[in-house]
Amino acid sequence: MAKAPPATLTSVSVGLPFGLGAAAWEADPNEQNATWELYVELVPRSRWMRNEALSAKR
Repeated sequence: MAKAPPATLTSVSVGLPFGLGAAAWEADPNEQNATWELYVELVPRSRWMRNEALSAKR
């Protein structure tokens, strides 16, 4: 059984300076789960790629 995260970000708002624009986004649980699964998949790959690049420079 998956645990619920201790804190959940439900919305994000971004605004550009000088009144050039703004955007707001609210995530539903399906989007949050998909984002987490993508994060879990990509982080180990990026660490592996970084380690490979560092070892190739030696």
